[in-house]
Amino acid sequence: MKSIIMEGTVEKAPCEHCQALIEATFAYGPLKLENEIVVDDVMRATCNRCSSVVALAPQSAHRLGAAIRNQPRKRTTLRISRELEDYVALRLSQNGADGSHFELFFRALLVACKGREEVIGLQLQQVKDSVLQSSLSVIANMTLTPNLQEVLERLQTTSGIQTSDLIRRLIVLSEDSKSGVDVTSELRTLTYAYA
Repeated sequence: MKSIIMEGTVEKAPCEHCQALIEATFAYGPLKLENEIVVDDVMRATCNRCSSVVALAPQSAHRLGAAIRNQPRKRTTLRISRELEDYVALRLSQNGADGSHFELFFRALLVACKGREEVIGLQLQQVKDSVLQSSLSVIANMTLTPNLQEVLERLQTTSGIQTSDLIRRLIVLSEDSKSGVDVTSELRTLTYAYA
């Protein structure tokens, strides 16, 4: 099994701390990620001089992925109108998803905004539509990963609009093909991923 790295394997690797190409030894151990999450039992190489982690074995990638997926998620409650509820259900259905999976649509909206939060945040300030004046009789929940939570926070900062109103305006904005909020392609991708 050539692709599996065994404990005790020694290889040359660059060490940022030592500023040199050094020998590093692979062994299982904890790995601290940038977001302060500690992942146990990761095959990693440590510098033989300073003990800094200098490389990770691909065979432990699944542990890192699981740790990232299992991060605490923030749950948010939204209020939307019946008209928007029907619209979201229709869009979900048109893209092969169950019409009751509102959270999937909300996630697709935020993914479609990633990297363009400043531009879209300013567009959200200008959104006007009669559906935004409808009674907010439907409660929907949304659980966000830290990445999507960051997108939402950047949109809120740029637009000055709070979560429920922001999502309602984003739904309306996604109807405008010139807005750049391509929820359809993101929704299709997420629908296949969740199937």
